[in-house]
Amino acid sequence: MIVSEGTILVDARRAAILAPWLTAIARNYTRDGGVLDPSVVELLHEFERVGRAYRTSSAIGTSGIPVESTADMVDTWISTTEADRRLGCTPRAVTARIHRRTLSATRVGNRWLIDPITLEET
Repeated sequence: MIVSEGTILVDARRAAILAPWLTAIARNYTRDGGVLDPSVVELLHEFERVGRAYRTSSAIGTSGIPVESTADMVDTWISTTEADRRLGCTPRAVTARIHRRTLSATRVGNRWLIDPITLEET
């Protein structure tokens, strides 16, 4: 990690370790009624992106990195039905946005799961 006058550079390994923790903190904050600043949401997504790239590209050093399990995702992420309720549209419209990549989601079995944090951006 490099720190210099208002800037912190975090390597990919540390981003992979921090991303799930920061996401969980943000998720709890929003669940309790808090609203995340758009710059914080952007930072969380960057940590997740860099961490995901590190985990998939490196066979060395990936053990011990906390990765959110599918069971955790099912418990904390929301369905297309819940997303459509929050966005005020149909489940089909939510699925169409997922396919157009304007809404980030993860496929688990035959369902799409959407991280509530990404829903705040829309």
